Amino acid sequence: MADEVKTTMGMTFKAWQAPNFATLSMPPGRKEDGLVALPTFPVEELTNEAIDALAAQWLDHLYAKAGRSSPFTRVGAGR
Repeated sequence: MADEVKTTMGMTFKAWQAPNFATLSMPPGRKEDGLVALPTFPVEELTNEAIDALAAQWLDHLYAKAGRSSPFTRVGAGR
């Protein structure tokens, strides 16, 4: 995979690194148990559907931070 991305802006950017794992969302634990790390799963153990959902949400957040709506739509999803 490329480490750099050439753009139509005339600049080359360092590519973002893909994560090696996904963190499981869980309800907060008990305060007296202290800080407990959330469980993680290697990306190779995720289904395509899970990877697609995580990537789609990431793109939505990225475009929102840029003040734009995402130009992408997920096929077969009611987004």
